[in-house]
Amino acid sequence: MTQTLVPPSGARSSARLITLLRRNGSLTAGLLLISVFVITALISFAFPDAAFYEQSLGDRLLSPNATYWLGTDDLGRDLLMRTIAGARVTLLMVLLVALVAGPLGLLLGATSGYVGGWLDKALMRLTDIVLALPRLVLALALAAALGAGVVNAALAIAITTWPPYARVARAEAMALRNADFVIAARLQGASEGRIVLRYVLPLCVSSVLVRMSLDMTGVILTAAGLGFLGLGAQPPMAEWGAMVAAGRSTLIDHPWVAAVPGIAIFLASLGFNLLGEGLRDVLDPRNT
Repeated sequence: MTQTLVPPSGARSSARLITLLRRNGSLTAGLLLISVFVITALISFAFPDAAFYEQSLGDRLLSPNATYWLGTDDLGRDLLMRTIAGARVTLLMVLLVALVAGPLGLLLGATSGYVGGWLDKALMRLTDIVLALPRLVLALALAAALGAGVVNAALAIAITTWPPYARVARAEAMALRNADFVIAARLQGASEGRIVLRYVLPLCVSSVLVRMSLDMTGVILTAAGLGFLGLGAQPPMAEWGAMVAAGRSTLIDHPWVAAVPGIAIFLASLGFNLLGEGLRDVLDPRNT
């Protein structure tokens, strides 16, 4: 009697992941770009802070060369090191926004969709008010009120970012509130709060994650916009938007000063956009 050899579960999971990445080019490209972005941010912790802020006026506005691979800015600082430091600041802001806006929108939306009634109307009118205001303008107002800084800028962006997640979670919760397993849990005596937290919220997470990954492009651009206007990271901290602003005065004669952080913003935004499209295709039940 012959025995059929079954590969271990870890090997099967790896094979499925490789197949998935081969079939979904957007997901693969997005993961690669974001991996480079995250690795660059982590590498920044290996250098002393002086490497990012050290000035050398004798080397100011040098074009890319063997010593300074991406050139120098108007204060003689290495643009490569400044770009690496800027990745850390941008990643921190993205994480702060995701940790605040994601759970907030998920909880409010799932609660609104499941409970319904006056609570649903009140929360959705609040959502409509925030959505009616331009995100960048509202973020500018909040950042100016909170004060300049990385954390305050991230909080300002998070306050303007949660409504789309609440909309997505609400739609999912409305489809789930009359599901058989929810009715069964209710008949067994589970409280409404327990049903929302235990059964409804977990099933809304995947849709919110897809929307969040797509919105990270807007978060990065908004963060860069706040930094460009001086409401984000403050000197001498390196931040991509502030670096673009600093390069405006030399844009004609020394374009690399503004182009280097601009390209970094573009690649990081592109990575999250491709990741969101890939996740949307993977998690779409019509593709399973």
